[in-house]
Amino acid sequence: MEEPHKKNKTIFTGKALAALVIPLVLEQMLGITVGMADSIMVSSAGEAAVSGVSLVDSIAILLINAFASLSTGGAVVAAHRLGGKKRSNAPTSYCFLLRELPLSSWPLPFCPTGGC
Repeated sequence: MEEPHKKNKTIFTGKALAALVIPLVLEQMLGITVGMADSIMVSSAGEAAVSGVSLVDSIAILLINAFASLSTGGAVVAAHRLGGKKRSNAPTSYCFLLRELPLSSWPLPFCPTGGC
């Protein structure tokens, strides 16, 4: 016998998931398009220039994904604290994100390739 409180309840609807996934897919498509456009613009300069642009694009994608994962992890920690009824600790994790992510990324504009 199935108990009423153990019914399979979905947390998110398909429409809500699509609203979350579509911007992520568009962001990835935009990043790929920019990388392709960079390679096309430099293709007349020679093979070494295309290799250099591809390498820098790979490093840029790595850095973007690293910082996106840091911010996503911080959001998960804040959501976990909110869900665990520890509302007094949630602003602490939010403030940590606002303070530490900019501090960890400030040297990047001063490096010759955009990353150290």
